[in-house]
Amino acid sequence: MNEEEVFEELYSRVKETMDSLGASYEIIFVDDGSDDSTGKLILEYSKKDHSIIGVLLSRNFGQDNAILAGLKVAEGQDIILMDGDLQDPPEVILDLIREKQKDYDVVYGIKTDRKEGVMIKGMTSMFYQFMFFLSGIRMPRNVGTFSIFSRQVGNAIIQFPESNKFFSGLRFFVGFKQVGVFYERERRVQGKSKSFISLARMAMNAIFSYTIFPMRLAILFASILTILTGFVLLLYIFQAIIGSQTFIDLSLFFEPFTILVLGMILMILIVIAEVVGRIDAQVKKRPEYIVKSIIRNGAVDIGAPFVLH
Repeated sequence: MNEEEVFEELYSRVKETMDSLGASYEIIFVDDGSDDSTGKLILEYSKKDHSIIGVLLSRNFGQDNAILAGLKVAEGQDIILMDGDLQDPPEVILDLIREKQKDYDVVYGIKTDRKEGVMIKGMTSMFYQFMFFLSGIRMPRNVGTFSIFSRQVGNAIIQFPESNKFFSGLRFFVGFKQVGVFYERERRVQGKSKSFISLARMAMNAIFSYTIFPMRLAILFASILTILTGFVLLLYIFQAIIGSQTFIDLSLFFEPFTILVLGMILMILIVIAEVVGRIDAQVKKRPEYIVKSIIRNGAVDIGAPFVLH
């Protein structure tokens, strides 16, 4: 999305890397609802290079849905996935391919030196630790979408019926033989990096889509709330029995207890609302993304079908 400033360099470096392999390939650009000239650049370059395929979505549907759109268009036996901001160096593709040739189904990139700000790096580190704690499947730290995997792995991920897919998590969930390759992530010199809100939204989607922890958290809060309420009720009963002789002034507990109860109830309601919203989206079966057009051989197919699942 909005990668017009890096598109020329992105294409040049990817093409040079792929040409060095001496094998047939296709380069698929997914335009996730950009509002700059990214879509026009894809069309322009595809007229010169017929290995380019463009998938233009009708609006921004989010990174994971954009990945899904690209997977469904890809026809190769091996699929390489990377972001379009050039923070993942295209030259590392050769390292991924060499490792996959050692009989691996998935080879993912592990970032050794993130160039983001301190806050983003700290939040990212916390996210990976949190996901490792929440999920029953080991996910290496500092692993994103940059990877190569077999067609079989891609098809397995596509077949998952849930909406709001968390691609990086599902890539590990499907299993198969996997290994990581370390690489140094580059600093973004042009264009805009993802905002804090976008990163937070992606993290929330990962947590709610990939784990059942939110519901367990709601159950935990409800259990604590029940215990506290029962304890206070017993205190009132105890005071009523012994009358004014009690040395406990329950009025001192009323205000903090009320605040605690309201806070827990609010947290439970937030979790339930998020889960119910996702269930509602799943039941409605709305498209995860809508294709506005597909670019092939320098031509735009505006009659491209809507992709529903």
